[in-house]
Amino acid sequence: MIRIQKTLVSLIVPTCALPALALNVWPRVENMLVSGFSSQELGIVLLVSISALGMTAVPFAMAKAPNAGFWWFCLTFGVALGTLNYMMAVGAIGKAHDNVTFGILDRQTKASHVRDQIRDRQKERESLGSFKPTTQDMLGTADRAVELALEARDQECSKVGDHCRARQAQLAARQQDRADLASSYALTERAANLDKQIENGQRALAELGYIPAIADPQAARISRVVSIFITLGPDSLQTVADGIISFLAIFAEALALGMPRIILTALERPVQAPALPPLQIALRPVAPKRLAYKPPAPSPPPQTPSPAKQPPQPPGDLDQWIQSNLIRSSNRLKHWDAYTLYKKSTSSPMEFDQFHLAMSKHYQTQVENRRQYYLNVATRT
Repeated sequence: MIRIQKTLVSLIVPTCALPALALNVWPRVENMLVSGFSSQELGIVLLVSISALGMTAVPFAMAKAPNAGFWWFCLTFGVALGTLNYMMAVGAIGKAHDNVTFGILDRQTKASHVRDQIRDRQKERESLGSFKPTTQDMLGTADRAVELALEARDQECSKVGDHCRARQAQLAARQQDRADLASSYALTERAANLDKQIENGQRALAELGYIPAIADPQAARISRVVSIFITLGPDSLQTVADGIISFLAIFAEALALGMPRIILTALERPVQAPALPPLQIALRPVAPKRLAYKPPAPSPPPQTPSPAKQPPQPPGDLDQWIQSNLIRSSNRLKHWDAYTLYKKSTSSPMEFDQFHLAMSKHYQTQVENRRQYYLNVATRT
């Protein structure tokens, strides 16, 4: 029984300390594996590990405290260890929370920036208005038409006349067409550049994939429920997220501090009250009385002496019951279990105190965890 209890303690205590160790120690171990070992990080790891394991022993030390001073010392020391681990756990949990939400917030920021760029390019594209799409070949053709008009004007204008004036008007028209085409070509190039930028932005937005509208859905759900009862203010999500981090840190330390004691207490058998000693009544001594002298009476005839009276025996033959129901063994038997078996097998059982006094003459007794046992005895199967 004692070995099983020690095994349970060795399993339950480290298990209850694992959440606090994982929150406080593992992030720093990862940091040392990435950045290299340092005396500062190693000292913090050892400090937090010993403090987390030490918290699990505080309730047991308080239960076995020899005096009130040591009990208060254990309580104060346990609160200090819990506070230390809480501060470490808040930083570790906050960092883990930030790592989870950082990716979503970063993608939200990139998506918002790309959307703003697309919106600006679309407005600029609309501001170009309507124009005739023009290519480089069309502009080259217009240049050739201007050159031909120049040649025709030079040929016809050796002397001023109607043909010369017609060629000059034709040249002016070709030059105007060429200017219009050049303007349209510039607008065409600008529109094509804007369309390409818009297309690239839409492609970049598609590559980001699905982006949740809320970076911390858990805090958002809790915030909606809590806001029914109290007002959280404009920054409600951050308030709830900070509250979740603090709650997890406090619960991890409370788990290491009190859960081992709770589990072991739940696994123990119920404690039976010890048997009360028999009630003793003190009688007041009676003062002797002086009697007047009386002459001796005539002696009666001799009579045969009557057999001596035997002291009253307790109900039930306990020795016979012990021989028929109990055997010598390396086990032990609880007082109340032995008395219950005795009552079932005897029609007129004795009281528990008498039974215990008689059994103590045959077997040694032991008290453990407020329970009394008879040693080296077991019931016959």
